[in-house]
Amino acid sequence: MGRFCARCGRGEAPGSPLVGGLCPECFVSTRRLVEVPERIEVVRCRVCGAVRTRGGRFSRIDAEDYVRGIVEECVAKGRLAEGVERATVSGIELREEEALVGVVGEAAGTVLRQNLRVRLTVEETTCPECFMRKAGSFGALVQLRPGNPRAARLVSRIAGELEGQPGVVEIKREGDGVDVYVVEKSAAARIVGRLKASYVTRVVSTWEGFKYAQRRPRAVFSVRVYAVERGDAVELPGGIYEVVEVSPRAVVLRNPGTGDVFSLDLGSFWRRSPTIRERARGSAQP
Repeated sequence: MGRFCARCGRGEAPGSPLVGGLCPECFVSTRRLVEVPERIEVVRCRVCGAVRTRGGRFSRIDAEDYVRGIVEECVAKGRLAEGVERATVSGIELREEEALVGVVGEAAGTVLRQNLRVRLTVEETTCPECFMRKAGSFGALVQLRPGNPRAARLVSRIAGELEGQPGVVEIKREGDGVDVYVVEKSAAARIVGRLKASYVTRVVSTWEGFKYAQRRPRAVFSVRVYAVERGDAVELPGGIYEVVEVSPRAVVLRNPGTGDVFSLDLGSFWRRSPTIRERARGSAQP
């Protein structure tokens, strides 16, 4: 004897199995395929549109991506309705006071589709970065300077790339370098880390202000950027050497007199107080 839907009485048939005692249409109309939050709160910066994540930090993502992330995490970890084997989020549509979440599930070999409504509340505020930018305040400073004359153009290019980056409050020209004002030390450290991974640099970090003073101390990163090329000469204690190869991690040098080639990591290189003599433009490679 065949089985019938407990709600509409429709009989079970190939391609239309019963799920939890209901036909697919009745199941989708009366039960949620998966539990999702009933309400999601979005805290958004009224100036830049950044959204506060659950870790408390503001991120340059839009509200739709934020809501999608929360819902997808809940679906991945959430409770499926009886008879539903798996479920995924197929789409998100944000409306004035709700999010329409498209869910695709699978039960007894049949694909089930459902739109779930999640109440949405949006709170407008000002993120710390925009607040500091408006107030002209900052928590850390990256002093970016050319280490040799050829690097001046490189410093200008880096400054242009940092414009508008997360955490950057303001960029000011200072002689042949730039001062990058950053919202907090951790953001400045990330910027410095990227510079160290991409260029030949020498970094010194200090503090501005006093720990127990009324004014909060600010981290200061002094970053010298060097444009070192193959064929340049480097003066070290004991002689002058030719640059064979250079990377953000090491410099490979050759002794012109003996032909010996050796490598120095940047830490060892800087400890020897090198003087870099740039190869003239257009001269032959060594």
